[in-house]
Amino acid sequence: MGMEYFLVQSFPCSLNKLVTYIGTLTGTSNTAENDDTAEKHNVTILDARKADPGSFHDTGFTMITLDKEPVTTDWRSNDWNSEHPDIMNFHEQMEPYIRQLYPSVKKIFWTFNVIRGGDKLGDQPRAVGGPHLDYYQDDEARVEFHTEYPELDVDKSEPKLMMGKLDDEDHKLGVILGVWKPLSPEKVCDYPLAVMDARTFQPENLSQNKLHIQIMPGLMIHNLNGAISYDEAQKWYYYSHQTPMEVLIFHQYYKREWLANSSLLHF
Repeated sequence: MGMEYFLVQSFPCSLNKLVTYIGTLTGTSNTAENDDTAEKHNVTILDARKADPGSFHDTGFTMITLDKEPVTTDWRSNDWNSEHPDIMNFHEQMEPYIRQLYPSVKKIFWTFNVIRGGDKLGDQPRAVGGPHLDYYQDDEARVEFHTEYPELDVDKSEPKLMMGKLDDEDHKLGVILGVWKPLSPEKVCDYPLAVMDARTFQPENLSQNKLHIQIMPGLMIHNLNGAISYDEAQKWYYYSHQTPMEVLIFHQYYKREWLANSSLLHF
């Protein structure tokens, strides 16, 4: 995948097509390729407000409602350009809710935030088109993958977390959670996030998706994602008309047992 992935939201279509074309010629992009062999299935996605899916620790996901409106306004801020970026105010607001879900947690470690569907440089497109997991669940496979394709050498590296490289004597990784909230409109009608009930997600439906993203010439991100195959037993849910005061929390990775929600941007 080439640089167009990070430019598509903010650059004109003509320039993105040029970047994609150059990437195809140089071998750094295969975005333009289509997989016509993929199977398609009709899937029913239930409204979790009407069809109660169950508890957070059974299903792997839940929706929480904030007590007050976030003070964060710069949702693109990150700690590489500020000692106390605005996004940290939202992190601090969220931590009590996360501790209610995991009362014994010793430390909450925030990695990176992204905006999907925005129009600024670096915003990412909506991940429509297929279910996925951001992280493959097999640790041995991840170590083997990153032996060949080294992980990005930054402090807040999810691959480093999952491979235990950021553990210390008092802190070891337990779970990686996804924290998802809309910034606008008042009620989400298009492109809500759908998640699978973790109890209906089986290991045999997970396969490796080796992802390589060229951020800029000479800088490539490598990640071992998970591709999801169809099973009629799978159950999918979304929350209708999610508001900016509501936050969807779901499992991306669980260290000790099989508990993860594959996700799909839908509608």
